Amino acid sequence: MQSIKYLTQVVLVLFMLSCSSPNDTRNLDTNEYATKISDWIDLNIALITYERISPPKASRVLAYSSVALYQGLYNGLDGYESLSNQLNELDLSEEYDASKNYNWYVVGITSQKEMLNYLYKDTSPASLQQIEELYTLQLQSEENISRSSIIERSVEYGETLGKELVLWAQTDGYAETRNKEYLFEPQYSQWIPTANISSASLSLNPVLNIVTKYDSTGKNSVSKDAGLYSDRMLTTNRPQQITNERVAMEPFWGELRTFALDSLSSFDPVKPFEYSENKSSDFYKEALVVYNSTKDLTDWEKETAHFWADNPGQTGTPPGHWFSIMSQLIDQKELKLSKALEMYVLTNISMADAFISCWREKYESMVIRPETYIQRVIDENWRNIIVTPPFPEYTSGHSVCSGAAAEILTFVLGDNVSFTDRTHEHQYGFKARTYSSFYEAADEAAISRLYGGIHYPMAIYNGLDQGKAIGQNIATNLTLKTK
Repeated sequence: MQSIKYLTQVVLVLFMLSCSSPNDTRNLDTNEYATKISDWIDLNIALITYERISPPKASRVLAYSSVALYQGLYNGLDGYESLSNQLNELDLSEEYDASKNYNWYVVGITSQKEMLNYLYKDTSPASLQQIEELYTLQLQSEENISRSSIIERSVEYGETLGKELVLWAQTDGYAETRNKEYLFEPQYSQWIPTANISSASLSLNPVLNIVTKYDSTGKNSVSKDAGLYSDRMLTTNRPQQITNERVAMEPFWGELRTFALDSLSSFDPVKPFEYSENKSSDFYKEALVVYNSTKDLTDWEKETAHFWADNPGQTGTPPGHWFSIMSQLIDQKELKLSKALEMYVLTNISMADAFISCWREKYESMVIRPETYIQRVIDENWRNIIVTPPFPEYTSGHSVCSGAAAEILTFVLGDNVSFTDRTHEHQYGFKARTYSSFYEAADEAAISRLYGGIHYPMAIYNGLDQGKAIGQNIATNLTLKTK
């Protein structure tokens, strides 16, 4: 009788163990899982580069991608809150069975995959394949930890969540601006398109683009080098025809729904100086600063202009550059998942709203580019070393984006945090740069546009202030952790 009772107890214990896995309640808040996120960061940068996505579009891709990942993962982290009813017009059903176990990392990457398939739906099959390959690789890793029933449940909920987030993304006004014709009457004192076939070709040729590739073991097929901006990359040429967007890039971007800002007008920069050719005018003096600053550039100033240029098709664009910095910070600071996720979602939301705010101002103020003004008024033979982008001058997109990013990164990781940026060390041979704070890097990114002859000082410094104000607002008003 005792042996039967003992056997019954053993069977009961085995049954209980078969119904749940202790690993399903394991701690996700580790550097190992933060590093898994960095794989997605690197892939996003690679695809933005490969598909030649413009800076505003890149900021949108990164923001929605980060929201989808965060929204799937936050339940697996202690004390973190949903972004539902915090982001504009986001009201999620949150339908999952709270009585059952989930692998929240699987939920997160599945939700993100659904979003990425939407965001990259008009891109090449190769890009969509890379998303699927990384997802499969990470899913297989989790399948070795969790029971199959938990994985299936997590995938199902992640797909449901991702699809709901895609429906939200589809209502931000992006689709409505795709076929909207941009008509304007060029004014002598306002911005006129500077891009043409020759200048556009100059900015795009030659370009080596990056595509992530893994071998059958799940390891990258490029030799490991911790110093590379990404050690998971192969390069391939992907030429692209010149399109009308190179004449006026995203003229309606300022009409998109913001992610977190309540009112764009609250973040309008100070008004730019009025156009004037009078040598005593503020506008002329702004142009003269650009002219004098670019006449005898030092080697360091030239390299700074190119280090932060981040043209579409050459790098991940300015938001992608800061995204790359985030990936490097995960390794350099050995960040845990929670801190990496905070950095990831808040910075990307801030940069996305920064671009909407910046582009709204650009097409309202219509400030003429230095290239046009200097050649017209000061020196017809003057040339800038960075190709002038195809949109109005004020404010500087690099400045607004960098100001917002620096504000959030300082909020999440602290002030006076030193770090090394190796973003372009491998592909373009630029030496790694070390900064004593995120503000120092943002200031350098902003002033690089003066060295490149792209922006006036007013666009640079007022743009930094504009971006910092946006970052401060989002850091203050978005609640990620309440415990």
